[in-house]
Amino acid sequence: VSRDRSLIDRARALRDCEDPKGDAASFNFKMSDVHAAIARVQLERLGEFLQRRADIAAAYRAALGDDTIDLPTPPDDREHAWFRFVIMLREHNVEALLRRCEEHRLVCGRPVGRLVAGVDLDELPGCRTAWERACSVPLYPALTDNETHEAPRRFVAALDEGDD
Repeated sequence: VSRDRSLIDRARALRDCEDPKGDAASFNFKMSDVHAAIARVQLERLGEFLQRRADIAAAYRAALGDDTIDLPTPPDDREHAWFRFVIMLREHNVEALLRRCEEHRLVCGRPVGRLVAGVDLDELPGCRTAWERACSVPLYPALTDNETHEAPRRFVAALDEGDD
């Protein structure tokens, strides 16, 4: 939504891959019929997927408790989708912890992208903090009960080894 005619025209040119205007790059993000059919079936299971994510998050919250980490806390007034289970580290080096998690056969990651060069981080302290302290533990509906039990155990083992 915009009142800026040039912005509207530019957005339309970018979305229309079959009739590009001038030298503007354009993209085709349209869903194929096959993808639509898969999405339709998956949407019918959305409630089941969200419940499984919530159950895994609850298991993680029950199993993880350490003075050196902060666990995600869902808001009381609404449901959380639990797209990721992001742990904020207080004392550990994220890079070192990610390596140790991998050694324990637990693939964790950074839930935020690398900071862009030239950005003034003094104006974005939350971004810097997230880059330096955030670690995402696997959380998806297809995790088995055994994997759900093992993930926090392996994470704690990696935490307990300390930084390099």
